[in-house]
Amino acid sequence: MARATSDLNAVRMLCGPAIMYSSQTLFTNRLAWAKGHLKKAGLVTSPSRGTIQITDEGRRVLSEHPAHIN
Repeated sequence: MARATSDLNAVRMLCGPAIMYSSQTLFTNRLAWAKGHLKKAGLVTSPSRGTIQITDEGRRVLSEHPAHIN
């Protein structure tokens, strides 16, 4: 965890405060949105807090090597 925090702080120092949404970084914000959309599509589940698990449907979609998931 310390490594991730250190890396995140390095990104903040490099990019500055412009990448912040209140107390949330742009990366964290976009990751949360992506997770929500993938869950809504049935491609991932969240069996417990802080974990994401790909579903069989998610594996099927990835096996088709799509250019993007919409």
